[in-house]
Amino acid sequence: MSLSIGSKGSFGENARILGLVGTDLNGEYELWRKPIKISGTLSNPNYSALRELIFDALR
Repeated sequence: MSLSIGSKGSFGENARILGLVGTDLNGEYELWRKPIKISGTLSNPNYSALRELIFDALR
């Protein structure tokens, strides 16, 4: 499954500061700039790619 991720609120503001989001969507959400591959299963997703993307932006 492929999904587009959007962020809003205080997390969205922090993501914008880090350069992770940028494309405005309808409403308050902003689309993430890079695709994020979340693997695993629905009951046990692996978010390590998201964590690495955020950590890389912080560096």
